[in-house]
Amino acid sequence: MEDIRYQELKLSGMLKGETNDCSVIAVAAATGCGYNKAFKALENEGRKPNRGATLTKILRATEALRYELVPAQTILTLIMSRSVSDVVPIGTIARHIGDEGTWLAVTRSHIACVRDGVLLDWTDGRRHQVKRLFYVRKMA
Repeated sequence: MEDIRYQELKLSGMLKGETNDCSVIAVAAATGCGYNKAFKALENEGRKPNRGATLTKILRATEALRYELVPAQTILTLIMSRSVSDVVPIGTIARHIGDEGTWLAVTRSHIACVRDGVLLDWTDGRRHQVKRLFYVRKMA
């Protein structure tokens, strides 16, 4: 089920005429900064309109917004070891990481935010295999 916060972020992108903006939505959802501020931070790092962003650009934009992405590969490996399948979709990650904290799940061609156990994305129920997982925390 899509969260209202995700729907608001997606609408902001549509009003800007944006497509391929999962990185903008994920950064905005993870940091709480809003769509336009996340859009500008990613643009400053080289994201082109209507194009995806590399993980490097996402990391830099998140840092510019005063957040850090802490790799959580150990947690991802643990979740994968408990899975009956070798594919661990984003929705499965959302159900396993608990109800606290903010996470970014990265697939081969997508990124999504899980905030306080709620997947802020459209991919629940789809088989987008998570390749990298990050815990998001505010810089001191």
